[in-house]
Amino acid sequence: MKPRTDSRLFLIAMLATLAAPIPFANAKGTNAEQGTEFFHVFQGQRRQLTLDPTRFAVLGEDQVTRSLSVEADLPIPGWKLIRPAPGARSSDAVVTEIRSFAMREDLGFVSPVFVGLDGGPVIVTPTLLIRIDPEIAEADAERMIADQFNGEIIERDWANMQGAYRVSAASRSGFAVLDAANALAETPGVLWAEPDMLFTGSHGLLPTDPLFSQCWGLNNTGQSGGLPGFDMDCPEAWDVTTGDPSIIVAVLDNGVDPTHPDINQIGGADFTTDLDLAGAPVNNCDSHGTAVAGCVSGIINTIGGVGSAPGCVVASARPFISNVPCDGQWSSFSSWTVDALAWAESIGARISNNSNGYGFTSSAIASMYSSTKASGMVHFASAGNDSSTSMSYPSTLSSVNGVIALDRFGGRASFSNWGFGAAFSAPGQSIVTTDRQGTLGYSTTEYTQVNGTSFASPYTAGVAALILSLEPGLAPTEVELAMQTGATDLGAPGYDAEYGWGHVNALASIDRSPGVFQITAPACDSGLAGRTIAWQDSGFATDYSVEIATDIAFTNVEYAQTSIVASQHTVPIGALSPCATHYIRVTAINTFGQTVATVNPCEVAFAFPGDINIDGVVDTADLGGLVGSFGGPGPFADINGDGIVDTADLGALIAEFSQSCN
Repeated sequence: MKPRTDSRLFLIAMLATLAAPIPFANAKGTNAEQGTEFFHVFQGQRRQLTLDPTRFAVLGEDQVTRSLSVEADLPIPGWKLIRPAPGARSSDAVVTEIRSFAMREDLGFVSPVFVGLDGGPVIVTPTLLIRIDPEIAEADAERMIADQFNGEIIERDWANMQGAYRVSAASRSGFAVLDAANALAETPGVLWAEPDMLFTGSHGLLPTDPLFSQCWGLNNTGQSGGLPGFDMDCPEAWDVTTGDPSIIVAVLDNGVDPTHPDINQIGGADFTTDLDLAGAPVNNCDSHGTAVAGCVSGIINTIGGVGSAPGCVVASARPFISNVPCDGQWSSFSSWTVDALAWAESIGARISNNSNGYGFTSSAIASMYSSTKASGMVHFASAGNDSSTSMSYPSTLSSVNGVIALDRFGGRASFSNWGFGAAFSAPGQSIVTTDRQGTLGYSTTEYTQVNGTSFASPYTAGVAALILSLEPGLAPTEVELAMQTGATDLGAPGYDAEYGWGHVNALASIDRSPGVFQITAPACDSGLAGRTIAWQDSGFATDYSVEIATDIAFTNVEYAQTSIVASQHTVPIGALSPCATHYIRVTAINTFGQTVATVNPCEVAFAFPGDINIDGVVDTADLGGLVGSFGGPGPFADINGDGIVDTADLGALIAEFSQSCN
């Protein structure tokens, strides 16, 4: 990798620091000393953290923590939630107790607990995630880090992001690590810096009765009182393609059953501290990912349900550890999601799906989503199930397409979140999909029926996989555009917060067929005003523009239609040379810049305007034609195109009399 040698930004950063020195441990607004004012820096902005005064977290050996008032063991080894001493249930008291415990050498690390977006715990860890502007020389960047942290760099250019570091801090205090991360995050030249937070999240899942045999979201025939035709038109799309197995959808979840007979998949990977089972479920509560995967690539094989892209494959990326007993919650570190996305990129995945809501917003995660999209990956995430206008993270990221859930009756599911920033809507209620085999899934069979935005999102991801199966060269923004133009509009016309771009439609999103494009009027009619070309079209799935070109002129007609329409355009005669053979070509071009139809309506030797009979010479035959049409409306012999054959036309003919192309 090319070394970073430019030190100018570093010098600017250092001058700024020297101009306003701040003793980080005692600065106004820092977390540790103020006691009640806590924040972290997310994408350059301070985000408030709410302290949970009822508990704190420790990392230590069991024999050491056994003497403490353990409230709960977290599913990540070594971490425990501790109850403060009786009477120490205020913010100031718990801060004091945390500082006291941080001085104990027998404990590895002590951290405050903050209240997450989902109400679960958010815990500072001794690992930091940092990214310095790649323009700053590596030695200078690492000096900036060393000035803040007495620790060790674990990984350079982490997750293939230039200038990104994972750093192990020497401090045993979560407050000290958080303060130092915030100070570094607000230093010029630093793109982001944050602790590798341990946080919880949840699946967008509301299980219902198993073994419902009709997949209405794929093909709604009115079953169970639903609205016939309110579906994604998947069977019609499968007539074009069921998906290409070279298109990989990475499923970020708690594991996918690797031996399920009805999921089209390749080997996965585990990014947690659990036993590495190559992306398979590990504990008894790891069932969600299998249900999600079936919505993408459930196989057409007569034994169960079907996904929206049955010919494509999923790859399980497991960055979450489910809580036991099963409560729909999980625990994770920010770095695990980043590593999962980096792995997905490394195996050539073109799409990712994350049907989860995080309790913490991470700059590192946001940066990785943005980076992998720039590299060619399209991202989808569930909007959440709180009946709220506040969508869950990471569906709120601009690089991620958040998906709203629909019911079978033609509207948004009652439980679904929505809001500006949501991209699409898709079926998410009473969804039949695959279940973990054996007795550990949601049912005792290999299939289940579920509700949730968790399943609207992978349905949508599958449609993106169908698009890339036909056109693998499309960029993520082009895939998104195909889905936007192909979506069935719901709610207010165009984009709206209630449904995003509308109900995802597989057929309309993949259809690039030429349709019908017909010239309906002569392209080479006479007239001084020009040659008029009229056309009619039908069958185009996306908007398109019309280009009209001659050998010496070009016109781009602003024209966008998706239904049977008729229109016309006039090619000015002044742009054409008399006596030369010219062509006129009409081309329809879709929104991806692809030619969907080309028509060559005429190739003609254009004569002088007075050459009414177009025989190459203005003579008495033309004069006779004009006299015979005198007083009429034209267009024959209406040389000046004013709608009547009169003395003005006679004058124009006389002026050209005897002109010849022969």
